[in-house]
Amino acid sequence: MSSDHLTHNKFEILSAFIDGELDDDEKAIAENLISSQPECRYYVKSMALQKNKLKEACGRVKAPSGLRERCLVAINGDAMPVSKDKPQRKDRYSTIWWIAAAAILVVSLIGILRQETIPNDGRFELSSYEVEEYVYRHFNSGTPELLTSYSTTEAEGYILEAWDIDMTVPELSGASFTGFSYAEFVPDYHTPVLVYHTDDTLEPIVIFAFDVAAMHGDISLIRNQEAVETCVHPDSVHIKDIDGKHIVSWMWDGTWYAGASDHHGEVFASRLPINR
Repeated sequence: MSSDHLTHNKFEILSAFIDGELDDDEKAIAENLISSQPECRYYVKSMALQKNKLKEACGRVKAPSGLRERCLVAINGDAMPVSKDKPQRKDRYSTIWWIAAAAILVVSLIGILRQETIPNDGRFELSSYEVEEYVYRHFNSGTPELLTSYSTTEAEGYILEAWDIDMTVPELSGASFTGFSYAEFVPDYHTPVLVYHTDDTLEPIVIFAFDVAAMHGDISLIRNQEAVETCVHPDSVHIKDIDGKHIVSWMWDGTWYAGASDHHGEVFASRLPINR
């Protein structure tokens, strides 16, 4: 993912895609964005879900005549013409119900945009983040301040007691465990980070660990779909190339691990205590 922002052009084409307003060429462009960029896929999924909920709630009720004009007048701030005829009780409540439904729709959509996007220089930033991209960023920015530990077992005990996270701290072949921390992976989201150094060159290996059940909430961490489909067994790994850096991912007992080093991903993977 080259950017965590949904540009105006992407917003326009994806919105039109959701509404079924694209021709074949434009639809192909939108489908490519959805399949290749997690933020686009997240946006379409969220808006489609909201659209379905509104359809389920309101789809079986016929709107009263003139509702569209009334809503447009209200939005534009113009005075609404007053009818001299007193409406029937049933019609009055029907109109009130539809105006309320329209208001709920507007508030719901605003709530979605406020929750899932943050305005930034004319672009929208989603509160979802791709795991591999941020592992890459952290590795390039250097290791965090660490709590030193003499053993992986000692680190596991501390992580469980201090942060209530039951996970395995792996032993790596040809590398020594240096220390660990509870680092801010993305804004307002912390997770354990494990640091090792190779025995021969002392180059760092950095691994982030995530509780899979806690990866989605107000902040959503998106795993590479191919990685999710690949890492279905404890001895499965996935390697993703981001600008020449290999991010290695795997899963043990409900914990998702993603790490990077200065070596090829296969070399990194060969250090893991798994059956290859």
